[in-house]
Amino acid sequence: MAAASNLRDYLKSYIGQPADVTLGTEDDAACMVAANAALMELLGDGTRRRENRTELVRAPASVTLDQVTADSKALTFAGFQPYMTGCSILIGSTWNRLVTLTSGTVSLETPYEGSTASSVAATVYFDALTLDAALEPIGQPILWNETDPVHLVNNNATLTAMRRLRQQMPTPPLGQPAYVLQEDALAVNATPATRLLFESLPLTKGVLSFNAALRPPQIASWEDATPFFLPGARDGLVLYPVARFYLSSYPQFIGDRKEAETDMQGALNQWALYTGSGNTAGTLDLNAA
Repeated sequence: MAAASNLRDYLKSYIGQPADVTLGTEDDAACMVAANAALMELLGDGTRRRENRTELVRAPASVTLDQVTADSKALTFAGFQPYMTGCSILIGSTWNRLVTLTSGTVSLETPYEGSTASSVAATVYFDALTLDAALEPIGQPILWNETDPVHLVNNNATLTAMRRLRQQMPTPPLGQPAYVLQEDALAVNATPATRLLFESLPLTKGVLSFNAALRPPQIASWEDATPFFLPGARDGLVLYPVARFYLSSYPQFIGDRKEAETDMQGALNQWALYTGSGNTAGTLDLNAA
């Protein structure tokens, strides 16, 4: 499923064009302007959409790797879960990191240093938190379990320095993150994402809370392979009616503009309930289904 082409086909019907017809330049531009205006309406108002986020950081997980191969990144891991992406893994006495390839399969970040083996015991440490949406730069305060501050660093070199310092001078409680790096523009199965990387290996489960906003995506091409533009796969419920309203000002629009406005307002109300940006306080779960 590709959100861009599906949205284009939806908008086509409101200017009297079937899905299998290639739009003319003017019609195509009108649909794209409407789509991007809708995305900015929903995700672009940093002041209105900037909210407190909470994300679960898991305790270390004991796992069994089905197959590891000497001097290879290839990995067979039936027990892999998407939230393990980017996390450190201890295989025997060797450290590595789990990555997700564009094909959706899991791999090691660097070639495995041990011998080829099956049914290998390993431990995954959740020192990376990959979200399923792209965030604007997060800001302080960043808190662990709502009380202990976690400091934001600007680059990987600083995070590495903090990691080495913590290794030399353990700070109780051992294994609780004190520094975090935000990495942008990652891709998880072609979906824009953000990864938070800690300087230490969390040894217990905890909750990370911070203030941030979703980075508004913009469509540059209808061939964009992004599966969904809104978290929670709410494109059809929310994005489509808002884009339709913006298209309703186009002279070739077919339909009642007042009805389109009413449908848009209903979609915005649904979005406010989901994001917690309405009158009732709430937290947007970026990993919600």
